[in-house]
Amino acid sequence: MAILGERVEALEGQMNEHSQAIERLEQRVELGFAENAHRFDAADRRFDSIDRRFDRLEDKVSRQFVWTVSIQITVLLAVVGSLLSVATR
Repeated sequence: MAILGERVEALEGQMNEHSQAIERLEQRVELGFAENAHRFDAADRRFDSIDRRFDRLEDKVSRQFVWTVSIQITVLLAVVGSLLSVATR
């Protein structure tokens, strides 16, 4: 019976070691998840910054497009007016 008791004690010791190893592994995994969450948050902030820059660029291009089309319409009207004045003489 003494041998059986020794074996049980040895197994209990191994189980305790395994339990501690699993706890350490869980802590490392949780730490890894926390670090990744922090990195993803930082990436989200960078993408938000890029989105705002694209929005500003889109507004600027839109304003310049309207300005360019307005100039083209003005030039077209000036040319049509000149042609009409030449044609009526």
